[in-house]
Amino acid sequence: YRDIYSVHHYEITGNNIGPSNGDYMRIAGNTHNGLVENNTFHDMVVMNPAAHPDFIQFTGNFETGYERYTPHDITIRGNLMYDDPATGVIGTQGISVSDGGSDGYRGILIEQNLIRSVLTNAIVIHSGLEDVVVRNNTLTNGRIWVCNNQGMGNAGTLVRDNVVPVILNDGGGSTVTRNYEGGPSSTLYTSYANGFTWQQYVPKAGGPIDFPTNYGAVTRLQQLMSGAP
Repeated sequence: YRDIYSVHHYEITGNNIGPSNGDYMRIAGNTHNGLVENNTFHDMVVMNPAAHPDFIQFTGNFETGYERYTPHDITIRGNLMYDDPATGVIGTQGISVSDGGSDGYRGILIEQNLIRSVLTNAIVIHSGLEDVVVRNNTLTNGRIWVCNNQGMGNAGTLVRDNVVPVILNDGGGSTVTRNYEGGPSSTLYTSYANGFTWQQYVPKAGGPIDFPTNYGAVTRLQQLMSGAP
């Protein structure tokens, strides 16, 4: 896995990341002003059935005994994330924004991603207190979970314009609006099979998530269809 630990002002763009035997990427500690854009994350090979690795895991400090910092001002945009179950005995979760410090999460933008997570949680937000936005992502498996089990609420969290099979909202002051909830089917996608290529996320013309509806990763898909890397 790749640890981004207490790193400032960084960009991770255009990479092929995988296979992995744990969390693909951990963004941790006093990390801020970062961009993770237009990468491909693929193929979990962990053989431990008790594990629940993530494509991207946000968390506080790893070390015990230190002040717990929370990553902030980070954008996760335009990435393709998929797992082939044939490469391991377990699947992968998507993007987990959790286990931060007492200041909660601030300035986190997750948009225009194409995600097939084998496990239940495709995107999880804990303690999104200020300017935490999950918008225009296309998720063909799993759920978006706005989780309030850390007790700080999610008053600064906005979830909108996503395509996702299901949304679980524990409240805490979050705003969840204008999302399309539905699984992959012939009514949604032109050629969905397993989510391993971006072409499978292209919406069916005239369907309920076609580009004019502005549901899902419309900007990223249009870029890819025009030949952009």
